[in-house]
Amino acid sequence: MTLIPSAVLETSTLNKWLKTKIDLLSRNSTLLSGLMANGRVSYGSKNSGKDLRWRPKIKRRTITAADPYNVQIEFPSRNMRMEAVLSWVTYNLGEKVTKLDKLANRGSDVQYANLVQEVIDGIADDFMVDFATKLYVDGGGTTSKDLMGFESMFSVSGTVSNSYVGNPNDTYAGKSTALGGLGGDWDGSPNGWPAGSGDTEYCAWSPMVWDYTNTRWVTTDGLTSASWKQVVFPLLNAATAYMGRLHKASFDTCLINTDLLRQAKDSLRANERVVLTPKSKLVDLGFKTISYDGLEIADDYDVPDLTGYLFSWENIELHSMQDQLVAYERDKKIETSDDLYSADFYGQMRFESPALFGKISSVTTGT
Repeated sequence: MTLIPSAVLETSTLNKWLKTKIDLLSRNSTLLSGLMANGRVSYGSKNSGKDLRWRPKIKRRTITAADPYNVQIEFPSRNMRMEAVLSWVTYNLGEKVTKLDKLANRGSDVQYANLVQEVIDGIADDFMVDFATKLYVDGGGTTSKDLMGFESMFSVSGTVSNSYVGNPNDTYAGKSTALGGLGGDWDGSPNGWPAGSGDTEYCAWSPMVWDYTNTRWVTTDGLTSASWKQVVFPLLNAATAYMGRLHKASFDTCLINTDLLRQAKDSLRANERVVLTPKSKLVDLGFKTISYDGLEIADDYDVPDLTGYLFSWENIELHSMQDQLVAYERDKKIETSDDLYSADFYGQMRFESPALFGKISSVTTGT
């Protein structure tokens, strides 16, 4: 007697199979592979509730000087954190197998299995290829239903005066990324932010968008042109230095557009401190990366043209509300005799704070 699995059994079995298929397909995306390899994807009941909320610290306490013979300590009630909120999003992909197709394909059990498997394989493959692009999109528009990807926090309006970086003007998780948008003051004279000093809340939610076509690379740093080939390593030096200075944080990864990576390699001189990365989680997955002063540099097909991103894996999390990244469902539409197959994602992408991320971009026109 041949066992004919019930719809429930078939669904659960194919769901497990689809999970394995998705995990393998994710290796086509540098970013998605890195998130999985570094344990930055969370699943299931951990990601419940009406929306995604977290409470990052944006302020620091300051000490007060006093007369040691006449000490008067104040005891205010301070709130050093704020609440950031993102809505859950969903993506889905469905396909049907008609009864006529099943009948025409019924020559053998193998042929029927191949028909279904082709549908499931196609859904899994195409879902993941398109999903990888969503990790970079701007989901912050008022009518957008997309994931809050990298581009959701990096909008700028021109550049900061006397600086190499763009002037942030975005909104992420309901909070302004603008300099001073959360309060605080800054003294950037004679060079603009991120140079200078001031209150932590002034830039606690503001990313640094490094402008590699800014003419200051020529007028101030003495480079021959404000072009990516000339600027790449001075820019990476500046970006890592100011991330450490402002936030006592560091970048471990730089994902850039393929053409920018090609130009960076073309610009190398014999004494540059850049080598092929001998060992990393991305390398273990088959990606070829280069290392510069502890920063792993890789390209990704889905990174927008003329763009790059600087970050540390520990500050990103991809939240899936389901027990796997992409879940599968099967149903039968009795009124049309069709078998329906679908795959879906429910969740959100979360960046701990835009201030812990950097973007490489052409904000201005170079020389």
